[in-house]
Amino acid sequence: MNTVSKGNALEDAFHDYLVRQQDRGNLVHGAYPPHLCKIYKQKRYYSHYRKNHVIFDVVIEVFQENRPEPQLFVVFECKNYKGAVPDTEIRDFSHKLMEIFPNACKGVVVVATRLQSGAEETAKTCRLGVVKFDTRGLEVVLDRTGRSFPEQSFISSQIRQSNFTSKSLKFSALLDGKFYYSIAHFVNDIVAFELNDAPHGMIDVGGAADQNTSVVAYLDEKFILDCAEKHLKRIGYSDGPVDIERLCDDLDILLSHLDESIVNIDGGPILGSANFEDRTIQIYRHENPGRERFTTAHEIGHFCLRHDRFLTSEALIEQDLLDVRQPSNSLNHDRLEWQANSFASALLLPDDIFKQKVAELRSKLDMVDRGHGYIFVDDQPCNYTVYVQLLTWVASYFDVSMQAVEVKLSRDKMLNDQRRKANAIRFSV
Repeated sequence: MNTVSKGNALEDAFHDYLVRQQDRGNLVHGAYPPHLCKIYKQKRYYSHYRKNHVIFDVVIEVFQENRPEPQLFVVFECKNYKGAVPDTEIRDFSHKLMEIFPNACKGVVVVATRLQSGAEETAKTCRLGVVKFDTRGLEVVLDRTGRSFPEQSFISSQIRQSNFTSKSLKFSALLDGKFYYSIAHFVNDIVAFELNDAPHGMIDVGGAADQNTSVVAYLDEKFILDCAEKHLKRIGYSDGPVDIERLCDDLDILLSHLDESIVNIDGGPILGSANFEDRTIQIYRHENPGRERFTTAHEIGHFCLRHDRFLTSEALIEQDLLDVRQPSNSLNHDRLEWQANSFASALLLPDDIFKQKVAELRSKLDMVDRGHGYIFVDDQPCNYTVYVQLLTWVASYFDVSMQAVEVKLSRDKMLNDQRRKANAIRFSV
């Protein structure tokens, strides 16, 4: 895809996103109702300086009630670059805005990647906002209490370059030193700042994230286990591999598979995605069929645990599957992923049947507790070989990966792993 095509793709996706937010009724919520905003793509404005029209990618025109002319223009310039947007592009965009909109205008650069060093300062100098938009990113539902869902550091990592991989938000923004995850809060603050006449009490000053916010409830393992068992009973599960396609049908979830590798903005593989409004799950190409089933069960977990209260959509990356312990003081999205992982494990490896099958195979393999634990493994071939055989048989019976079996054994405190070469838990699928 050439540069123009990539730019158009970002522009189309971002325009459609704004229109969908307006249809939901939360665009510029508070300061101005959605019906007083008009959204345009590729709109032409005349430049007296150039004696010609200039086309802008996406524009929101904000009106006052019963006024024919816009009171404010929010102009978005989409730059779908691999790396940083050059300073010259930012400055050229700023100059075009000054030529056409001398007053009551706010320019925003929309990028598909994070900012490199210096780009943030240039945008700040030109008084431009910055939006990072990822079509496959996690989309947060605004908390009804007005408190924010993601934390400040998490949103900052969306905009600025970082050495670690994190889940991507669909929308994140930077404006005058404040970070946002909501287009409504973002445009609200633009309206308040540029016009300085928003009705008192209508602007949500909580638009930027609050580091101390915690809106995702703690769920203990017993609750998640009971939830999985309830859904297993609904589909009449008795033994062997769980029919997750049947469960999706029962939950009225449309499950589809795409034989294509999808990567996020950091180049890491996206394993699957869920859309909670459309009730769909999309699974992408996996090298490991067992992992594919775990990915599906993970996404089902988001639905069954009512994560639609916090998210509109989300994409699953490999990093999300690495958490095997309940986070006690972590990002809210980490807690959601841990809960979905726990549900997937409980769903694909039903507790009673799992323990029964492990006991049978343990007896068949003559694995005896000699004071080192129910299942013991170290680097000695006599212990390691029989342990791998147990994992293989259990994984085959439930049609999951060996790593998923290993994680459940560890979580249930059935495993004493004394291997020195590597940690027992490398993945959670």
